[in-house]
Amino acid sequence: MRLRLSACLHAISRTTTKPPAIFGPACPCQPAPAGLPPRSYHGRRARGQCGKVSYLGQCQQGSRINLRWEARRLVSDQKTLEGLRSDLVRVCRRAYWRGLTAGTWGNASVRLSGTLILIKRTGVSFVDASAADFLVVDGEGRVVEGEGSPSIEVKFHLAIYRCRPGVGAVLHGHAPYALAARGVPPTGADLGLGSVPVVPYAPPGSAELADMVARSFSDPAVNAVLLEHHGFITVGCDAYQAFYMADMLEQNAKMFATEQLFRHRLTDNHG
Repeated sequence: MRLRLSACLHAISRTTTKPPAIFGPACPCQPAPAGLPPRSYHGRRARGQCGKVSYLGQCQQGSRINLRWEARRLVSDQKTLEGLRSDLVRVCRRAYWRGLTAGTWGNASVRLSGTLILIKRTGVSFVDASAADFLVVDGEGRVVEGEGSPSIEVKFHLAIYRCRPGVGAVLHGHAPYALAARGVPPTGADLGLGSVPVVPYAPPGSAELADMVARSFSDPAVNAVLLEHHGFITVGCDAYQAFYMADMLEQNAKMFATEQLFRHRLTDNHG
């Protein structure tokens, strides 16, 4: 195994061609240079063309690629696809148990090669989703691999990927506090959450909704939006970052709601 891994590392260091196209970009600034693995997983740091990107996608000096880990990911495209499906299963379960959605609401996707994406099929709860519940679809939303129909919100997933080349994953859920406390200013510890625009209501799955979502995410500083009377959308370099953004969005809203509740109680007690 060590000889095989060493051979992989040697090939990566010498090659002048791009790695398997199944990977999406890790850096929100530019794709990785030819011959270097373009993303990492589970909080490991990766480097884009700018050479300065962390696991949260914010440019930081000195980040390096974990080549040993990436060599294992480059064994085969199929293994990589299985790994991405596993990542989505974990993220969906975390999102469900964190209260970011309920029932069969919500959807998640990651970018593959070209216009292909991997997205949850419709009618499956985040907590029950398995690897087989994530379908490969093309830029028109047509199923390329897998059984079932993609999420009704596939249009805005594709629209986000088209307008934000640096985005590697999209998460959509129905977090109650974030929706109720829309317009809440992020805290100083938001780790890149930034401003959170509110998209006016449009029917779920509609082209109108996809167009408005794409306009909001066309600003590269926006990593989360709220959908009026609907839910939230967050983006990231990978599925984990998109989840972290959603988790922080909901936590900020909870802190705001708790603060307002105690202020009202103090006012009532001293009124």
